[in-house]
Amino acid sequence: MVTNLYNRSHTPCLFMDIKVPTFRVIVKPHAKQNAIEGFDTQRNAYLVSIKAEPRDNKANIALVKFLSRELHKKVTIRSGFTGKEKIIETA
Repeated sequence: MVTNLYNRSHTPCLFMDIKVPTFRVIVKPHAKQNAIEGFDTQRNAYLVSIKAEPRDNKANIALVKFLSRELHKKVTIRSGFTGKEKIIETA
């Protein structure tokens, strides 16, 4: 089941209140814009769309930059460098 993260004005709600040091993300590359699309409760992962293509590590770099800006924290990918499911670590 995917939970939509939109508020009443239909703008995406950010997950800036994450208190855990690691969390799971499912990345959808080649999107129209970088955005947090929702939360998949079955896989316990945030759905994140990234504009970059998944070649030459471009999508991973864009994901780290996007999440760092949104969370105002240093973000690194702990695992999942070659797949769509990633474990993200914040500092």
